[in-house]
Amino acid sequence: MENILNNCLKHADSAEIIHVQIEGMPVKFESNKLKCIRLKETEGIGLRVIQQGRIGFSSTTARGATSNPDKGEELIAHAIESATFGEKARFAFPSQAGIVVQDIRIFDEETSLLSAEELKNMGEEIINCILEKEPDIQCGLEINRAISTIRCLNSSGMDISYRKSYLGISVDALLVSGQNLIWVFDGEWSGKYSEESIKRIPERLIAALSLTKRDAVIKTGTMPVIFTPHAVSTLLEPLELGINGKMVQKGVSPLGEKMGQMILDCRLSIFDDATIDLALNSCPIDDEGIPTSRLPLIEKGILKNYLFDLQTAGLMNSKSTGNGYRGFDTLPSPHCSNLVIQPGEMSMNEMIKQMKNGLIVQQVIGGGQGNVLAGEFSVNVDLGFKVENGEIVGRIKDTMIAGNSYEILKHMVEIGSEVSYYDNIFTPPLWVDGVSVVGG
Repeated sequence: MENILNNCLKHADSAEIIHVQIEGMPVKFESNKLKCIRLKETEGIGLRVIQQGRIGFSSTTARGATSNPDKGEELIAHAIESATFGEKARFAFPSQAGIVVQDIRIFDEETSLLSAEELKNMGEEIINCILEKEPDIQCGLEINRAISTIRCLNSSGMDISYRKSYLGISVDALLVSGQNLIWVFDGEWSGKYSEESIKRIPERLIAALSLTKRDAVIKTGTMPVIFTPHAVSTLLEPLELGINGKMVQKGVSPLGEKMGQMILDCRLSIFDDATIDLALNSCPIDDEGIPTSRLPLIEKGILKNYLFDLQTAGLMNSKSTGNGYRGFDTLPSPHCSNLVIQPGEMSMNEMIKQMKNGLIVQQVIGGGQGNVLAGEFSVNVDLGFKVENGEIVGRIKDTMIAGNSYEILKHMVEIGSEVSYYDNIFTPPLWVDGVSVVGG
């Protein structure tokens, strides 16, 4: 890496390299049986340069780039050439001097040593637990154990690297019941193997399946809805776009002029936090070498921060928030790491008991429909349940929900107390009102 950087500086004013190595072991089951076990290795280098005030970039997956001078020179040449047409740089590569990197636990030795046989046994155990209660189920399951090594170095003297472990388990259960196809999905995603968390997967699936035995009919109208952690991303997707500094810089975010204003319910506090031990998206630095932190986005309903990478921060006369993320083959851009919603005090069971007439939404299909930037969503309910007088009376079918996240999240009914992790979000269930429901 040092040779590529030094050779690049013969042609560029400054330069930065990100080097990514990933060793993964995906194990896949289909229809309750093992399908395949693979060993997957990926390595890539991204080179970003600033030449005559403009940004250039190139990347390669060639493993020999670090040792083969010709491949290294080709990488450099492409980066320099692209700078001719690149965007004007509004930043300088950061120095390591004075940077304080938090000590975050992101690597677990036990997880990194899990063998193919252990992963296979883990998958079989989950499937057998489900089949013991629901013998007619067809399970699909994927487990991936991965170890990634990230290194970021630049011409300002920065050279930081870290290792990260990952264990992801995704399970889908399909039940054919008469004319109905019932599909339930669950999983766990973390940096650490935990026998306890793995046992919870079949327990949650079986609990969800038990609620699908009866059908219920829902009328078209506006009503309260409890979004479980599986479905909360439907409400938060517009917010993630709205706080993205690039959207603000381009003038397309509806939150661009609302810093310091009350934009959501005063009980809602939301953070971006890459410092949570062993969380999926935690890391000590972002992909530009800026230390990460627990960043308040919404505090008691008030907009506190946008997300910035170096370039976007420079364009906005601000500072990077440590949210410059990318693959080795792309330029950085602002993104969330782990979103955290501060829990409330009411349990999910108590929410249901207090709901007179409404829905529980567990899974959706069709995220992103509507004018998402403006806050609109319109999705089909893949798995949902009708609530009447404090009890779940059955599963709903052929139902669509729609609304505007910004308006709905201004008037929360309740925020749940139990936090789960799903789709990069640590969240409790959210009970909201004013959701448009179109029944089948």
